[in-house]
Amino acid sequence: MNEKLRKEVFSLPDVQYRIKEVNGSKYRVPVLEPDSEMKSLRNWKSPSVSKRPSNTRYEEYDEPAYQICGIENPLAGVYDDDEYNEDLSDSRIDFKDGVWTYYYELSHHHHRHVFGKDLHRIKSLEKSAACTIKIVNTDTIMIKAKSKAAVLHVGMYISERSKSSKLPFTHFVCFPLTSSEGLLKTIRTVQSNVKDAKMRNSAIDPRKLHFTVCLMNLVKPKDMEEAKAVLSSLGGTVNRKICVELVGVQSVQEDSRKSRVVFTGGRGGDNSWRKDLQDVAQRLISRLQKQGLVDISKQRHLISSSHEVNFHATLFNSKYSFGRESQDDSESEDEPDREHDHFFDAAAFVERYKDMILGSVNVEEIRLCSLVGDARGSQENDGFYKTELAVKL
Repeated sequence: MNEKLRKEVFSLPDVQYRIKEVNGSKYRVPVLEPDSEMKSLRNWKSPSVSKRPSNTRYEEYDEPAYQICGIENPLAGVYDDDEYNEDLSDSRIDFKDGVWTYYYELSHHHHRHVFGKDLHRIKSLEKSAACTIKIVNTDTIMIKAKSKAAVLHVGMYISERSKSSKLPFTHFVCFPLTSSEGLLKTIRTVQSNVKDAKMRNSAIDPRKLHFTVCLMNLVKPKDMEEAKAVLSSLGGTVNRKICVELVGVQSVQEDSRKSRVVFTGGRGGDNSWRKDLQDVAQRLISRLQKQGLVDISKQRHLISSSHEVNFHATLFNSKYSFGRESQDDSESEDEPDREHDHFFDAAAFVERYKDMILGSVNVEEIRLCSLVGDARGSQENDGFYKTELAVKL
């Protein structure tokens, strides 16, 4: 901090300071009366100090990283011991050869929310806090800097961002419908015949075609292991081939001229496959519920109170028309984008293909997949979702 700014900050009228030691570092802490008009002093900005120029494009809701991390924010070092201790309880900090290294445990499900799409905030944080930030494994962030305060302040930034992350769902269980190349080719052809531009841009990659069984939040490793164990218990329990026939297309919305989601598989075809898949799905949901791993009250569009699943394979979803992905809000492709009132006109498409037999496909396995992905990516090499576990039926 330059001397002019130091004098201006620490000569504020009617403000007294005390020395406070936090994890080996000393800070000047303002002593404020309960009814003081300066209770929000931490957010105070000097009128004579202009913002640091930056070429980084921040999202509208982002605060400049240098204000959060303590660089050029003279009061950003004022934190309670409890705040630091809370973060350090799940972290490790080391000092070697003049460099502080802070290992912060952060589930990869929060990475995108904390660091932004394509992790673009990492560079701005590194520049602002004079540190380096690396994802050293799936769920560990390594922060290095010559200043202990810098690594701790970046840790505080990560902590605050992760607390505001909204993750209703992180994973889903599904029956993949991708083993038939003929079916996938037909769907590609059908999707390419769409006239409406918004609808055409809303097309789901046929390599991701599936029936969703249920959605879950598995941020905790313990929950993930329990879910895998439940899924594994279904292996080898189906003693005959399940062949799904996909017939026709439908819109989720009653007025197909204002569609958000268009799907197939909701009607027609040989219904014997429905009974077989419902049997597997209901056993799975019941076991997951007993473990407290699934909440069907939050997915009534998909699962009834009797655990009957509404099987449908999504072909178009309007949220993809505007370049949005499901990672931030952990929405599945089966759900419409309720936050934004975007839709497309599917009336002509639905009328044309409402009775068309798209094809058949054998269902051979059930999978636990990630809605969020991790440092390795968000999909498998074959284009399907990042799979945590695949179990042969």
